[in-house]
Amino acid sequence: MSFIADFHIHSPYSRATSKDLCFETLYQWATLKGVSLIGTGDFTHPAWLVEIKEKLIPDGKGLFKLRDENIPSLNIKLPCDNLTPIRFMITCEISNIYKYKGKTRKVHNLICMPDFDSAARFANKLNLIGNIRSDGRPILGLDSRDLLEILLETSEEAVLVPAHIWTPWFSVLGSKSGFDSIEECYRDLSEHIFALETGLSSDPAMNWMVSKLDGYTLISNSDAHSAPRIGREANLFDCEMSYNAIMNALRHGSKKGFVGTLEFFPQEGKYHFDGHRKCDVCLSPEQSKRYNGICPSCGKPLTLGVMYRVVELADYAMGRKPTAALSYKSIVSLDKIVAEIVGSGSASKKVQREYHRLLGSLGAELSILLSLPLDSIQKYASSILVEAIRRVRNGRVHASPGFDGQYGSIQVFTEKERNDYSGQTTFFPLQEKEEDDTLAKKEMKVSFIEESDAPKLDFEATKEKHQQSQRLNEAQKEAVKSPFGPLLVIAGPGTGKTRTLVERIIWLINEKSVLPQTILAVTFSNRAAREMAGRIEAVLAREGVQERPEITTFHKLGLKIVIENHSEFELKEQPVVLSENDMAYLFSRIAKQTKDSGNVSDSSCLEKRIIDFIEKSGDCIAVPEDIYRQIDDVFGHYTEYKRKHGLIDFIDLLVLPLSLLTNNQEILAQYRQQWQHIFVDEYQDVNALQY
Repeated sequence: MSFIADFHIHSPYSRATSKDLCFETLYQWATLKGVSLIGTGDFTHPAWLVEIKEKLIPDGKGLFKLRDENIPSLNIKLPCDNLTPIRFMITCEISNIYKYKGKTRKVHNLICMPDFDSAARFANKLNLIGNIRSDGRPILGLDSRDLLEILLETSEEAVLVPAHIWTPWFSVLGSKSGFDSIEECYRDLSEHIFALETGLSSDPAMNWMVSKLDGYTLISNSDAHSAPRIGREANLFDCEMSYNAIMNALRHGSKKGFVGTLEFFPQEGKYHFDGHRKCDVCLSPEQSKRYNGICPSCGKPLTLGVMYRVVELADYAMGRKPTAALSYKSIVSLDKIVAEIVGSGSASKKVQREYHRLLGSLGAELSILLSLPLDSIQKYASSILVEAIRRVRNGRVHASPGFDGQYGSIQVFTEKERNDYSGQTTFFPLQEKEEDDTLAKKEMKVSFIEESDAPKLDFEATKEKHQQSQRLNEAQKEAVKSPFGPLLVIAGPGTGKTRTLVERIIWLINEKSVLPQTILAVTFSNRAAREMAGRIEAVLAREGVQERPEITTFHKLGLKIVIENHSEFELKEQPVVLSENDMAYLFSRIAKQTKDSGNVSDSSCLEKRIIDFIEKSGDCIAVPEDIYRQIDDVFGHYTEYKRKHGLIDFIDLLVLPLSLLTNNQEILAQYRQQWQHIFVDEYQDVNALQY
């Protein structure tokens, strides 16, 4: 049977992922996309593994299906009576960071498992090596070769696939921390590697330039961090839908039923070209070589992208196709095509409404993009949409390459071409009146997305505030639409700085397709955070955007980081936070019990001295306790008391996260990946610790 598979996704337990990810949502989106087999993702995380076992049952062929009572109903009825049943494969991704031959290596590996027991045994083995609870994609100080050995000892049927092999920072062939060959990484166990995941920033044609990859099956997966991203890259099979048949197809290619892949246009990937996002510098490999890998704007080393690394290892020019190479198709997601035509963000309510109408009329998205006859599409869509799909199928698009972590863009039409179609003001096809009446009477539900569990707000009042905020002056508009990178807005009180910040966030989401969950906005008070969140919530809810930015205070942000990394501080998962009154009481109590503390008649005065020093000193961050003891021995006893009883105070909410991020580069890299756009309200008021 023919089917589409996407093995590499994530759960809500991974960083920078949608909290709405669950098996019911995955099932819904897989059906709408036309993906029949998806990975579970993140099975090493204990909580997610429990959910996997609770909601999935074996199908008797090494794959898993959703329990009948968990199968969700779709509010969109797809016009197809023979939908392929949705199956799951147990998968996860491991981040291996380790030293080899004097160099730090950072390699991500995709793991596939045939059964629950093997998955549980493998997770237990990794739990003895490192922390698998803090992240759905755990970071382990384990050699990739040794990971493969542990995997094979656990199950002979288990499979390891090097993930997104060209990504600069975390991949087996990456420019920053990878190797020059697969054999160098996995050494004596290399024969067990038979498939490679090419990643979003490369396609098979690029990989064909490197002849030493000819013996591997090239696969593609979405690496989805939210359910609507399922299938943006995927794999095509024509074999039995069973674990063994699928792995046999991946081992032997077309002879056993592996047909090929669905791909991003690689220019859309975040690391296709070289550059510096902060400097807004994007360069081709040839240009980077002319600059000797140095940014012409700031003079620092460039982030060398996937194309550069491919050319560096290539022994053939672009255009070569190995004898055993399989076909592939490059796609642009349907919502992005609709967004380009409408002139609105892909997450906007207008685009999502039309996207779901098309699915309800024509069927699963990948069928529309790949195989549905254009004449059939024409019955329910405008000529411009039909032409867009025709062009994407033929590879006729305009690409602006991604670089240094910033997605590229794919445009189907030039501005002139869009203007030529400007007379078409509707997506609905031009039909006779009788047909229009029939279409209007046809019952069609266009959305299955449930309402967000965000706090209820007075939308009318907030809407009015936002309408006022839309009246920006020219300087504010310039700030809102400025290029990616550092931006400092300097203005007096009451001039609309916060309003500009809010509009910038909304603009990034709606116009630049920035994922809301990659945005962090920090302010000083709960009230300010609530007001900022309310303004943004009103707009995003009205636009139908499900995800939300992280909008918080400095101390709540610190608490979040402490809780997520509690084991690093030897704290409980939910540490007790002392109030200021608790602090004053403890200072007073400890001062009386400390013989060498001197005459401390006013503990609140002592507390104020310490807090003032901490807030004004930047040097206390690296070794805070030693300096605290220099202020007064009482603080040493106070710190010891907190440690013994698992307590933290509001000062720790700043000191502990900053110490962690200063001294642990791996965790720092995770948060940098999670929050790629950071905003600080009332920046002029930050102290040394907050800065």
